[in-house]
This record gives sequence, C-alpha cells and structure tokens, in this order.
Amino acid sequence: MAPTFAGGPPIPGSALAQRQFQGNAVQDIAALKAILPSDRFDKQERTVEGPPLEQYFFDAQSSAASNEPDILVPNDSPANGRWLRLKPSGGVPASHAPSHAAQTGSDKLSTGAAGAIAVGDSAAVGTAETFARSDHKHSLAAPGVPANVTKAAAAAGVAAEAARADHKHDIATAVPVPIGVTNSEGVATELARADHKHDHGAQLIGTHHAAAVPAGANGFMTGADKTKLDGIATGADETGANPPQAHAPSHAAATGPDALSTAAAGAIAIGDAAAAGAAETFARSDHKHSLAVPAAPANVTKAAAAAGAAVQAARADHKHDIATGTPGSITDSTNAEGAATSLARSDHQHEHGSRSGGTLHPDAVNLGASGFMSGGDKAKLDGIPATADETGANPPQAHAASHVGGDSIQNATAAQKGLATAAQITKLDDLNSQASNTVSTTDATTTTIATIPIAEASVNLIEARCLARRTDSNENAAYIRKVVVLRDGAGVATLLGAQDGTLTRENDNQWDCNLVVAGNNVLVRVTGRAGRSIDWKSFHELRTIT
Repeated sequence: MAPTFAGGPPIPGSALAQRQFQGNAVQDIAALKAILPSDRFDKQERTVEGPPLEQYFFDAQSSAASNEPDILVPNDSPANGRWLRLKPSGGVPASHAPSHAAQTGSDKLSTGAAGAIAVGDSAAVGTAETFARSDHKHSLAAPGVPANVTKAAAAAGVAAEAARADHKHDIATAVPVPIGVTNSEGVATELARADHKHDHGAQLIGTHHAAAVPAGANGFMTGADKTKLDGIATGADETGANPPQAHAPSHAAATGPDALSTAAAGAIAIGDAAAAGAAETFARSDHKHSLAVPAAPANVTKAAAAAGAAVQAARADHKHDIATGTPGSITDSTNAEGAATSLARSDHQHEHGSRSGGTLHPDAVNLGASGFMSGGDKAKLDGIPATADETGANPPQAHAASHVGGDSIQNATAAQKGLATAAQITKLDDLNSQASNTVSTTDATTTTIATIPIAEASVNLIEARCLARRTDSNENAAYIRKVVVLRDGAGVATLLGAQDGTLTRENDNQWDCNLVVAGNNVLVRVTGRAGRSIDWKSFHELRTIT
C-alpha cells in the first residue's frame, strides 16, 4: 500500500484511489476506536488519524447525499447502509498547503526520531507513519578499540559499528627466534619491533665466518691453526730461537718494566698439608692468609676426648660450656660412678627417697646420738600401752586444787592460755556452736544461706542474725530470728512454737530472712527481689542440751 498524508488526499497513482467504499456504519467514538487506524478512510481516501477522535462528531446521511468527507466503515453496503460523516471540530481543510511545518499549524505533519545506522544495513523505505525533520540525525554507535594488526589474512570483519577517521590499530609483536642456518620467512602472525635482537645461538658450521688472517682480520680458527696449537705444550713460553731472558736483580711487585703478577693468598684451614702451590702469580711480602671465624666451641662432657673435625681454628679466649643434668635419687646400693656424659652443678641435690635398709644409719644410742630404732627398742615400744603415762616406780603426784601463782599450769584467762575452769566448760557446753555464712541473690528465689544439723534427743535454741546490702544501690536490711527446735530420740526435728522475729529493718519489704525446719536440719533462708543484686551474710548461734 502506498503511503497517504494523514487527513489529506491520496498520493497520485495510489491503489487507494481504486478502493471500494462499503462497510457497516459506526454509531459512536468507542466503536470508531475499535477499528484499526489503517482501515479508517473517508470518501476521499484519507485515513482518519487525528486530531484525537474525541474531537469528531457523526452525522448520518445517504451515501450519495454529500460530497463532503465521510467515513466508510468495512462491510457497510452502499445499498442499505448509512454513511457517517466524520468532521474535525475545526473543519477539514479542502487541500493541503504547498508546504507544511513539521509540528505546528493546522495542517502539521507527525514526526519521529530517526533510527540507528549500522555497518551492513540495507537501504529501505521504512514503514513508519511519521516523517523525519530536515535536520534529523541517525545514531551511529561508538566503536570499540580496533583489533591488532597481525600477519594473518585480511578480513572485512563482522562488527556493526563504524571506525572513527582517526582510529589506530596496534601491531602484535613477539620476541624473535635465534639466528638459523638458512633464511626463512617464518609462520608467526606477530611482527618484530624496529629495535629487535636475535640470539646468535650455537652455530656449528665453520664457513659462516671468514678464517682469521695473520696480522689481518679476525675470524674462525682454521684446521691448520688448530693442529699447530695442539702441538704446543701447555704453558710453553719459550723456544730455541727465543731463549728466556735474565730477570732484573730485583722486581717491584706489580710496577716497572719487569713487573711480577700478584694475587691474594689463599685461606688457611686446620689440617691443610704444606704445598708449594700451582699459581702463576706471586704473593706480596705483606700478604695475609684468611683464617675462618670459628663457631662457638662444643660443650664439655664426660664423653671421650676427641681432636674434632672442624677446619676453623678456635680463638685464644674461647670458652666451652659444660653440659649438666639433674642427679638421680640416693639408692640403697653401693657407690657408682654412673654412665651419664653430663656433669653435676656444685649446688646440686639428690632426692633421699624411701630407704628400706636398716643398716644405712646407726642405731639410736640411749642418751647419745640419734639414729634408726633398733629391733629391741621397737619390741619394747610395742609392749607399752598407747595411753600409758605412769609406772610403778614413778606414781602420779596430786595436782593442786587450782593452778595459780607458781603452779606449773595456770588457769586460762582472756589474756593467758591455760587450763579451762569448770565455769568456762559450762559456758562452752551451753554455747555449742557459732558460725557465719554468705550468699548472693539476683531475683526473688528463696535461697538457703546456712544449714544447722540438730542432734538426736536434744533441745536447741537457735538465733540467726542476717545482714543484707544491695551491691548497685544504697539499700540495706538487718534481721534477727529465733526458734526453739526439739528432737525426740532419733525422730525428726520439730519447732516448739513459732519463729520469733525479734528484729526487722529493711528498705524493701520484699526482702526477708527466716528459720525453717527441714528433716533433721534447721535452714537459714533469705529472699531477695527480681532485678536486685544483693549480698547476704548470716551469723547463727546454736545452744543445745542433750
């Protein structure tokens, strides 16, 4: 189909000029929009594209009633159908202006962006319903870096991008190969740089260079020259026609017309044999031989003496360490030198150990030296009762009724150790025990701080004093609790009456301290509070009678 101007007459010669007008009439804009834009034509074969369809109105009439622009919808038979007149609200121009502004005026043309151009694209009219402006541009993708030039075959390439006018190709290069025997173009696709170098390589063909000429050009040695050279003794420096000349009576080491060559003297090592040497040079009168710096000498041990194998000499002030070890325990056997190669330090010690031999020490002597107990003394000791404190020859003497003054043992006082009095014993019997315990709490769980066992067949008065202090705040408490606990025979312990809460002082009334009976024990139990870190300490006294 040839293109037409939107809202204008068909291009001359267009197939649209021969179109048959027939179709079903549409009644509203919605029905018109449902028809493809390419099928919307008026009687002058102009496609119905714009302005927006909402700006048109319909007028039903006979197909022959008017020559004004009408729209003919497909399948509307001219015999019985109706024509719908389609007019822009501003009117339809009778003819186009001789020129059109691209996007302005009442007879404007639709335009769009030009497409991209790529290398290899074929020419084409295109299918767009819009036009290009006179100053339009086609996009041309920026190219990448061009490929390296090599000795490979030329190729047109497959890239769709065009190359810039000032583009530049790199040339692939590589290291050249060593010189060969014959010329060869090679097969590498890389090229050589202008300052490249070839390795000479091992060239074994004697004709590659000219032979050396006496008093002339340098070159390869000829076979005749090699034969002559092989016939001269190694180190030869004279012939019959050129006998040795007398040396000067004295020589400067390396100066003057008759100088002698000198060189550094060699190193000296222990064990070297004397030798005249083989060097072709001389040593100066103030020469020195190197003497290697020695390592630290070996430790001295009780191992056999050895000359050693080191070639370095030891310094005059060198020092050997002495290998030492821990001595063994004393034994009941005879003396022995031992087999260890290490030695003992002067302050070493031997473990005595458990000795079983009774003859290793002398027996104890009555009123004399100490020593081992003899068998007779052991038999005598076994015949004396363990609690014996008197004999018939030494009966016990009566003690004084009290111990004071010059008596050998005094009564105990607050400031003086001694024998306890009856009153003190009674008091101690009455005060059976006193103890203190500590615990920490961080929540409201009841915790046992002390356990007090109750004796069989006893009456007990227990008093507990509890102190508490919060570790992260200034909160404190103090409690005094008393209970009387009975235990008949081997039965369980029971309270006689209720607990006496003598004292309660606290910043937080959720804290507490109590005495409870559990089996044959009395428990001192404390209760803190959630979110509080509290340190507790209890002091309890037990007074009992059985």
